[in-house]
Amino acid sequence: MSTLATRLSHILLNFNIYYLGAICFFGIIGNFLNILVFCQNTLKNTGCSLYFISLSIVHIIVLCIPCFSQVIFAISEFDIALYSLFWCKFFVYFIFNGIFLSRYYICLISIDRWLITSFQARIRQLSNISVIRRVLVITTTIWLIFNIHSAIGFTLKNQICDISINSVYSTFYLILGLIITLLPLFILILFTSLTLIRLFKKNVINKHTSQIQFIELNEQNNGRAIPAQNRQHHRTSTRNFQLIKLSLIQVSSYIIINLPKAVHILYIFITRNSKKSPEQQVINNFIGRMTTNLLYTHCAITFYIYTLASVTFRKEFLLVCQRFRRYALTFIRR
Repeated sequence: MSTLATRLSHILLNFNIYYLGAICFFGIIGNFLNILVFCQNTLKNTGCSLYFISLSIVHIIVLCIPCFSQVIFAISEFDIALYSLFWCKFFVYFIFNGIFLSRYYICLISIDRWLITSFQARIRQLSNISVIRRVLVITTTIWLIFNIHSAIGFTLKNQICDISINSVYSTFYLILGLIITLLPLFILILFTSLTLIRLFKKNVINKHTSQIQFIELNEQNNGRAIPAQNRQHHRTSTRNFQLIKLSLIQVSSYIIINLPKAVHILYIFITRNSKKSPEQQVINNFIGRMTTNLLYTHCAITFYIYTLASVTFRKEFLLVCQRFRRYALTFIRR
């Protein structure tokens, strides 16, 4: 092994042990807390919360299986996927599905927030719990079946879990990887931009109408407090706005963290027919592994981003902590 390959292998080994180890620990805890927060009464009745809960479940699976296995393999210096065909296909299937479904759910969140900001009630009704539940169950099942190709296409040869370089499947896999990397970026940028445009338009309209509505409500109620129905509508709108804010933050973090992988796959696709020196191949493999490992970062940081960015999320998290404290004290006193 060349000096360059040895150095890069050592860097990757330490990265997997220390960085991915921390990512696994804090990420699993954070995603469990995400589920607890989005299951609270004030948020669970909002359709978009189902997407956030599903996303957190997928992130936990990704961090517990592919990511944690990388840490174990780095510590023990023994990768079972390089010695067992079953484990080779098993880890490939979970890695592919985890990353794929994570991107898919984030796209659904972005589209859902665009729907909820529509001026037409008929379109906003598409963002309800029953519709979202059907979408999640049906499409997730379809994708899990479709992605079986990843387990079929990968094989174990000379202690390398990979696809045959000159096979038809290698071309299919490269093109598919390019699509599922770049297409979500396009969808997220498109629907995030459309959502922001709608929010800007609504903000302009609200500035002109809020004062008139306030006067009308006061006249209708002769100066009395605003009816509970209007207060409930205001609270629902506030929750939707907070979920829009969370989705925009989710999209932004996704784009920043996934962009290096997108650029690398695009580079591999463009230069797929070019001859590369051994040093170039080593560097390409190193960059590919590092950019893939960065994808685990996105699975781990969502809770901490939500906590920093959303007032509603922080309040719900504090309520979860208070309930847990009460249950713990009750249990101790028994």
